[in-house]
Amino acid sequence: EAWPEPRLAIPAPVKADWEARAPEASDKGPILMIAPGAGEPYRRWPLDRYAELARRAAARGWTIWVSGSQDEAALAEQVRAAAGDKVRILTGAPLLDAACQLAAASVFVGNDSGLTHLAAGLGAPAVAVFSPMGHLSLGREPCRTRAARGSMPSRDHGRRSTLRPRGARPAARRG
Repeated sequence: EAWPEPRLAIPAPVKADWEARAPEASDKGPILMIAPGAGEPYRRWPLDRYAELARRAAARGWTIWVSGSQDEAALAEQVRAAAGDKVRILTGAPLLDAACQLAAASVFVGNDSGLTHLAAGLGAPAVAVFSPMGHLSLGREPCRTRAARGSMPSRDHGRRSTLRPRGARPAARRG
């Protein structure tokens, strides 16, 4: 018997509260939300790839939101240094705010982390970058996955160095 897909919904009062007080809620145009962190370094797509993705999106007029835990603020600062003033750092946001951000973003790109699973639960357009062995402990594939072109790991035993930012875009559209 198949497990049902998780379905999360943000209650209207929570969304309204976030929209009234969160500066990012007023951002216009397409928004790329990225979460470059993960609990373990081997579960992270290389930071330079996130920076490249952010630079490319910003050059096309997108606003970039970088999220994650407060401990990942340095990663977010590195992305902003590479991509410029269209980057808004949202690390350390409370979970309900992060859920509202995910629901408002045009697309989310993240590693094997809680935010990625939250994005899947909300049904947000997302690209999840998992380590090649991350799903083995679950006994099944993680959340709702779609393969991105170039997503197979190379022979470097787990580093996601082969997935390029261009390969992430089509996967997000299919999601």
